[in-house]
Amino acid sequence: MSRFESLLLSADDLRIEVLAQIPYCADVTSASPVGAFETAQARGFEQLPVRDRDRRIRRLVRTAALEGRGTWGELEGDMEEITADILVARDAPAFSLLDRFAAQPILFTLGRDGIDGIVTVYDLNQPAAYILGFGLALIVESAVSEVLRRRLGEDPNVALERAAAILGPKASGISYWKRARRSDADVHLASKLGFGEKLKVLAAYGYEELITAVESDEETVIADLEGVCVLRNAIGHPEDSKLLEDPFWVYQRMRTANRLARLIAASAM
Repeated sequence: MSRFESLLLSADDLRIEVLAQIPYCADVTSASPVGAFETAQARGFEQLPVRDRDRRIRRLVRTAALEGRGTWGELEGDMEEITADILVARDAPAFSLLDRFAAQPILFTLGRDGIDGIVTVYDLNQPAAYILGFGLALIVESAVSEVLRRRLGEDPNVALERAAAILGPKASGISYWKRARRSDADVHLASKLGFGEKLKVLAAYGYEELITAVESDEETVIADLEGVCVLRNAIGHPEDSKLLEDPFWVYQRMRTANRLARLIAASAM
């Protein structure tokens, strides 16, 4: 098993159940649909899961259908069965949501006793999901480091000279590496550069190895690497964290990081 595959297994340990929320339901045991309609409107819900008298969730109802209805019986014809295409197992790896959300932004979690939760693209904006995103970004960054290590060479003086010619001798990553070498002479310069610095050096040496690994073209690889770099910094640096407030921004870059990480792990890098 490659190092990238081992890192990917660690990222896969995060399960959907840590992201899922208890859904607000249209509860047929309540007096009337009025309260459900008002709450759904206030929260911006376009549809609600229906909790039946046996406390199970099996159906959905559009919020608009609730308006003006006096009894739940009047809504029977407006309720639709929850189908398999919007169900996901609670114990499935969280990364599986990234592709599922492309087709359906709202999914229901299926536990031992039936449907017991809801997960949406907005649930990627919480610390547990950031762990997944950060882990995937680190796999991509590690692959860039591996390429740079080969390009810069194993001789520390040569590596320093080559990197400094691109970044400048006072670049923060170079300074960090010099401090680290005092306690570990074997640490390679590529591992201590910031992600953004790594991409600058990579641009000077070329993207051929990564283009082959992820089966893409140079323009797409450059855009994808920059997107993953911004995601990694937004999660890791408080000063950049405001970007995480947009759940669709997070989702798009997590999906890119997931795709790149899996292609890298499956490649011969």
